Parts: sequence; structure tokens; C-alpha cells
Amino acid sequence: MNRYALTAALLFSGLLAGAAQAAPATVTATLTTPLTAETTYVAAGAVWRCAETTCRVTSTGESPNSVTACRAIAKKFGALTQFGTADDPMKADRLAICNTGAK
Repeated sequence: MNRYALTAALLFSGLLAGAAQAAPATVTATLTTPLTAETTYVAAGAVWRCAETTCRVTSTGESPNSVTACRAIAKKFGALTQFGTADDPMKADRLAICNTGAK
């Protein structure tokens, strides 16, 4: 394979890897106390849609699956029982940190 073909192949594979990383991910926060009405809330730069005991956001950018986003939701709506994506739920120790200062 010549140099140009190899360079093109490497660039193309980098683009594919970047596209895979940008795939949408749904992050879910499960509230301890149900909400009385549907609402939206901005946390960690993302618009969360909340109803009953669940807040959700779908993100293609920087992941809102963070302790910062989790804490913001807990502060607004109360303690959470779960937080994260289906493939990457928040571990219990981080969830405990998230719930520090919950409403």
C-alpha cells in the first residue's frame, strides 16, 4: 500500500471512530419522589425532560452522564435511586456523592 492510500485509510478510520463516539446516548435519572407535573430542566448544558419518577436526556455531545449533572438533578428534584445510561449506570459510591445536598 502506498503512502497516500495508507494516510487516507488512517484518516477514514479516524472519522469512523469519531462518528461512533458521537452516537446518541440516553441518560436516565430515577427520582425517589414522583413529580406532580411534567417539566424540563437544564443541567450540565443539557435539557432534561422529567415526568413522574424519571428524567431523561439524549445527548450526542459531551456526556451528561456525570456526577455534576446528577447532583444538579438531585438538588432540584430530590435524591435519585439510579443515574446513567443502560450500558453505564452510575456506581453506588458515585450515586451517594450525587445525592449529597439533594433537595
